[in-house]
Amino acid sequence: LKGRACIQSDLYSLGATLYFLLTGQDPLPLSESRPKEVNNALSDELDSLLADLTRLNKDERIQSAFDLEARLKACWEHLNEQP
Repeated sequence: LKGRACIQSDLYSLGATLYFLLTGQDPLPLSESRPKEVNNALSDELDSLLADLTRLNKDERIQSAFDLEARLKACWEHLNEQP
């Protein structure tokens, strides 16, 4: 937004892309995305992950691909625990 590329801006873009893939809808520009509001079948963990990827304040976003990987693994493990 301020014309300064950083890792967090790439992570925001990934969050927006994932929102589209999970809902079939474009996310609202410059907003925190909550895909579960559109697709109730999604887990709370995945919804929270997308929100954390798309926080407006870059300091509140997921900070690295390593952090994202850990969160994705946790979502996957939670999904596999479901009966």
